[in-house]
Amino acid sequence: MHWADLDRYQLGKEAIEVFAMSHTFDPVKEGVKVTVDDMTMAIIRYEENIFSQWTWTRAAPGKRIYMHIIYGSKGSLSDEGVQLEKIEGKIEVQPLNVLINNMRKKIRQEDLERLFPRGITDTFAIELYDFYDSIVNKRNPEVDGMEAYKDMAIPLGFYESAVLNKPVKVKDVEELRVEEYQKEINEKLMLV
Repeated sequence: MHWADLDRYQLGKEAIEVFAMSHTFDPVKEGVKVTVDDMTMAIIRYEENIFSQWTWTRAAPGKRIYMHIIYGSKGSLSDEGVQLEKIEGKIEVQPLNVLINNMRKKIRQEDLERLFPRGITDTFAIELYDFYDSIVNKRNPEVDGMEAYKDMAIPLGFYESAVLNKPVKVKDVEELRVEEYQKEINEKLMLV
């Protein structure tokens, strides 16, 4: 969900559709039957044909796989930084720490404090701080309930897509027109 919020925020675009596959490689973990997936790979198409790729697994031996990339026509943005093709065939790489340092040099001090309160750089901690601050100062948080609902529709769309084995429209997940995966949960919680 946090990647969904980050994608929507950075792109300023809404997700149109998702296609995902999920699988359980380790059906028994520490003697307990596992009832959830341990691998998900997804592609999200945003407005204007911008794509984001998410890959996550806890079942891969050796190197942990936890990847998030946004692709555009001239490059990509990942947790490692920006890769831009300014001249055809030549990729310019700007590591994330260089981008952050350049941004910090150019931003006003009050904006820096608003974006990175008390010097916090962990994005999840910043979200929690914003929520806390919104309660204390009686203001709306940056990410309100409707924004969070739209964010959540993206990863929920992954599960719907994986069950249906086809792409799903994020709007259909938001408007509860696609609930093949969610149906069992809703029934158990008596939400139907």
